[in-house]
Amino acid sequence: MEIFLSPQNPFGAIVLAVIASALVTLARVFRRPLIRSARRIAGNRPRLLRLLRNGADRVYPTWREGAGYTRQQYGLRWRIAEIRKLRRPPVVIAGGLYLDVHLTPVDVENLDGSEYGNLDTVQVECGGSALFMGRYLFERYGLRSHLFSRLGSGDPLSDTLCRLLEQESWIEGSDIAKVPGLQCGVSAHLLRRNGFHTTFTHMGALGGLRWGPIAAGLKRKTRRGGVLYISGYFRTDLCTDLIRTLQTMPPRVLVCVDHGRFRKEENPRAASALTDAFAAGLVDLYVCTYSEITELMASAGLTVEAPGPEETLPEETLSQETLPAKTLPEDILKNLRTFAEARKLPPVTIVRGGVESPHPGAYVMFEGKVEFVRADVDPQVPYAEPGRKNAFNAALVHELAVGRPDMDLSEAVMGATQRAVQAWLR
Repeated sequence: MEIFLSPQNPFGAIVLAVIASALVTLARVFRRPLIRSARRIAGNRPRLLRLLRNGADRVYPTWREGAGYTRQQYGLRWRIAEIRKLRRPPVVIAGGLYLDVHLTPVDVENLDGSEYGNLDTVQVECGGSALFMGRYLFERYGLRSHLFSRLGSGDPLSDTLCRLLEQESWIEGSDIAKVPGLQCGVSAHLLRRNGFHTTFTHMGALGGLRWGPIAAGLKRKTRRGGVLYISGYFRTDLCTDLIRTLQTMPPRVLVCVDHGRFRKEENPRAASALTDAFAAGLVDLYVCTYSEITELMASAGLTVEAPGPEETLPEETLSQETLPAKTLPEDILKNLRTFAEARKLPPVTIVRGGVESPHPGAYVMFEGKVEFVRADVDPQVPYAEPGRKNAFNAALVHELAVGRPDMDLSEAVMGATQRAVQAWLR
């Protein structure tokens, strides 16, 4: 076709001349309407730019990266609005998968060298926050997710986990590395009769999960936009190249982090990389408990006033003791306000947990303010059971990613948190 229409080809030159003549004739015939339209479009510069951007987004959705734009140049309001324009925003989950072993009930509170034969149940199933997140998104909202993780291979525990994963219908696609000679991650859950639990975790192959082997796949799955959900961060090596990877993610990707429990002395490099990513504006949504945020902010150099023993939070203990229904202790509220004002956190930070009362709720840290979202009813199921927190997280991510693009950001965040608290109770 190019040779046929080439000016060097005699016949092509004639065809091009005819086409040019036809265009000139049409321009003369419709001269006045064309001039009026051109003036109207040129006079409305914002509308013209919007039309050009929308056209480029449809034809070449990754043009911003090609033009050198970075994630930091786009605010959270724009990012959520763009994601909400997608019919089904893709969800990509990077994090830990475990073989969960549940022992129920565990009535002892101290290891005393005795043997007890009163276990009712020993149950083995898939686990890990990545799995529970994907499962809740699918069961409650019909959203399938793409999963990136790392397993062992060749041992009975790893083979059992691989077999169980084949039954998970929520996995739309997966990039799961299976490493011979390594064992999969294993979590042993000791559950009390009242629903509280203690977990012992073996990282196994997850300790080698890093961005290098999965970064290209992440970008391919989210090139038009979507959600990147990072879980189990401190049980992996996702701290390596964290900032560089997030910097190169498409601007339309909502980056969410729920790192889970940790101790800063166990992995100070991971804590430092995460707080640096927060400070660089590379994470949009951070979900945590009060104990987790105080641990992380202490690692970032902020002064944290530790609560007394009587202020222990429900998610930190196996006992039935919970906070009495009273006003939030002043030192805890002071810490949350200090964190919000320090500008060391992502634009939206949700502190999940029964911080103020025995009832579940969440603190929303947004635009330098701290607001509590309380549930009005008691939970129908124990909200502290293994994996239960991901019912909250799944609802939060879904509500932020799906809805009207022309939303008020503050209303969207508060409304999503309120619905997430309610979802936690179901």
